[in-house]
Amino acid sequence: LEVLNISRNHLTRLPYGLGFCTALKHLVIDEPHTVIIPCDDLLRTCGQDATILTRYLRQFHQACIDNKLELNGFIVNMMPKEVFELTSLTALHMSGNSLKVVGAEIEALQHLT
Repeated sequence: LEVLNISRNHLTRLPYGLGFCTALKHLVIDEPHTVIIPCDDLLRTCGQDATILTRYLRQFHQACIDNKLELNGFIVNMMPKEVFELTSLTALHMSGNSLKVVGAEIEALQHLT
């Protein structure tokens, strides 16, 4: 699967399993769209190169297994909402991003060490 067109749908999130489509090169999505997970910062990259998105989704899939999330070097400006859904996280790494704000929602991640 190299091109995935999800235009003209009412999706609000993309499944983490999509990250295992490592041959995916382009994700076609309408503007405006209804997808809130993953964040717009990542969705903007998909028309030209979906490898960033697939890597991101694989990281979340792995975090559901081992409670450690590695989001180093992604282009996010704010903490993605999906991070706060992983309330069992014990480690969160977000270096090398363009973060401007870490919201109060971080308090939900009470297992971080």
